[in-house]
Amino acid sequence: MSFSINCLEITAKKYQWKLSRNLYKNLLSEEDYEGLEDDSPFQKRFFFNDFYGHNQEGKLEKSPNSFNSDLFFGKNINIQAIVGKNGSGKSTLMDLLYVMINNYSCIFTDQMQQPRRKKRKSNFYVYGLYANLYFKSDKGEFLLESQNKKISLYQRRYSLCSLLQKKWEKVSFGEFDIDNYKELNDYFAKQIALQFFYTIVSNYAMLSLIPSSYYAACSELILEKGKWKKKLDNFSGHSWIQRIFHKNDGYICPIVLNPMRKDEGVIDVAKEMQLSKYRLISLLIYAKKNGFSFDDRYELKRIEVVFENQHALQKLSERWKKFREFDDAGNVKPADVNKVVKIVDEWLNDPNSVCKLIVEKFDLNISAKTELLKKAKKIALAYLQDKILSLPNYYSYKNFSEGGAEDLEIKDIDIVKKENLEELIKAISLDPSHVVTKIHQVVNFLCIKDENTLLKNVNKFGIIPYEDYEMAIRNCIAENKEKWNNYSERDINCFNPPFIHIEPWNENKADENRDFSLDEIIENLPPSVCDYRIYLYDKIEGKDVLYDRMSSGELQLLQTISTHLYHVRNIMSVDGSRLRYENINMIFDELELCFHPEYQRIFVKKLVDILKNLKLTDTHSFNIFLITHSPFVLSDLPPERILYLKDGSMDTNVKISTFAGNIGEMFYDSFFLESTIGAFAEEKIKRLIDIRNGLNPNTKSPFTGDEKKEFEKERMVILNKVGDPVLKSLLE
Repeated sequence: MSFSINCLEITAKKYQWKLSRNLYKNLLSEEDYEGLEDDSPFQKRFFFNDFYGHNQEGKLEKSPNSFNSDLFFGKNINIQAIVGKNGSGKSTLMDLLYVMINNYSCIFTDQMQQPRRKKRKSNFYVYGLYANLYFKSDKGEFLLESQNKKISLYQRRYSLCSLLQKKWEKVSFGEFDIDNYKELNDYFAKQIALQFFYTIVSNYAMLSLIPSSYYAACSELILEKGKWKKKLDNFSGHSWIQRIFHKNDGYICPIVLNPMRKDEGVIDVAKEMQLSKYRLISLLIYAKKNGFSFDDRYELKRIEVVFENQHALQKLSERWKKFREFDDAGNVKPADVNKVVKIVDEWLNDPNSVCKLIVEKFDLNISAKTELLKKAKKIALAYLQDKILSLPNYYSYKNFSEGGAEDLEIKDIDIVKKENLEELIKAISLDPSHVVTKIHQVVNFLCIKDENTLLKNVNKFGIIPYEDYEMAIRNCIAENKEKWNNYSERDINCFNPPFIHIEPWNENKADENRDFSLDEIIENLPPSVCDYRIYLYDKIEGKDVLYDRMSSGELQLLQTISTHLYHVRNIMSVDGSRLRYENINMIFDELELCFHPEYQRIFVKKLVDILKNLKLTDTHSFNIFLITHSPFVLSDLPPERILYLKDGSMDTNVKISTFAGNIGEMFYDSFFLESTIGAFAEEKIKRLIDIRNGLNPNTKSPFTGDEKKEFEKERMVILNKVGDPVLKSLLE
């Protein structure tokens, strides 16, 4: 049974709605409450699919023969769309979904808090929401009920008093009450996460998700001196949405918004481009080696690795006083390369330094014959030390906080507790999750001894082919495989990089010639101290195209898909010792933004193919929301999976067979168009009719003899340009 989100039900009474109109916006109005007393109950439902419906009494009821998504889209895949005019309520409906998830994430607040000297900010709990969210998964039917300061999770189970009737029963410890908060222990937090779902949202519209549009009365839970305290601010309110953009919380809070927006919704386009390359590169490599592509026109031609250190130097300068550099305007700029190299050399000469301990424990190869690699390795080592000492900021590494998790602005690396650091390094070596992926990449790079292979094709700009880098990694595996394959069990004292997290010592899997899995490709990519140049082959033009130079629509397609897959991979990498989500809700809002109709037409198929080719549906279930104005997208969906909105309510009058349906009909019927031609053309046609009837189109009065000649000229110009032959014939 696929995971699907089936219905959102607003339950606010009239007086409750009046206090929180900003949450419901155009989904509720005076007309909805007409004739009701302030304390009268009210329900307004939005069905995302046909899983539920109304019975004869108007009550919610499970449909006996709902559409089978598994047989249509594939196992563990459900796709549904929301359509409607601008202002119909699509974004507001999604906002209510985000608020519910945001509020319920506070049940994991103790999981999100970190033992830092500088307090980590938890999510804000938003007041005034009265709504129910119904969803199902392979574990059953669930209801998330929001009642202002309380939000609870229920599961539909057979009642003890009647085996023939199912009732909603509260999930154990599945309630969050802002006035009576109780810390949730790890066991129940993990159980609730398995029954709940993780939501990944992408919305690249410039004027969407702007923080100042989301102010609301909120509460915040904070940890002070080891005790939970509630910080209330009901007067000024807060922009709750700002805290659910991309963040490094180990995927505990079950929602993330993309792209990251700062200040008043500003998107750092340059950073997004850099992130998209990092997220895309492993997928392109895996796709090429396994015979499928992300686009019918383009395929991966080559990847170049550039020893360009600006990203790492900027991070070091921002986070460490020892490396800090400022420009003339007083802004932090990338650290000086020579300064970093000098400081790292001082660390390496100190037998008691943290840097020296890291080198010894990971058996790193710091020596290099060329100046290019010498600098790259020293910068990589400083970057590695920073990443390791930052790890206790994550919940899963909170046990290593002593001597390692102080605020980076004031950290003194000379006083880090060495015994604690040794245990931390062991934990890093055994961790297969996304939390340590960048650390593993740096360690793998610093373990390469085969400098000849690594640099055999390097040019004067420090650019090498990715194939040479991968071969150097494989040579490292070959050097160690005999020892690895003889290990009887996982022993940290024997385990050496590069990290291959399919336990390579079992069944002789430490083989330098075998195909890497997607996770292994990611683990062995060149680290963040490098940059990438991705070249795709254009099969139509017959030439190579640099990724950065592709059209905005092409970049948008790759960016959108790779962003979601990046988060999916990270969620899937989390093991059972932490919060783990097996149901994933993917929301593509303003889907058609920058997409040519052809990209809109292929999007659903492309997404389904990728989920299957990457074998993501083997272990996880996916519900996919497409918020769109595109009939090309609707033609891939059955009508049972489409919610039509009009003026803030469901429109049940739309009766159209969308799947493989006529695009033109869907454009008119499904998107509530007032006319089938442009408004400017419509006005011109009306003028033409007025002129034909002897009326001045400006005054609607009969024109004089002097006017007739001029208006006749205008009429002929308009008539000759009418493109539709039927319309032109009728006008003639």
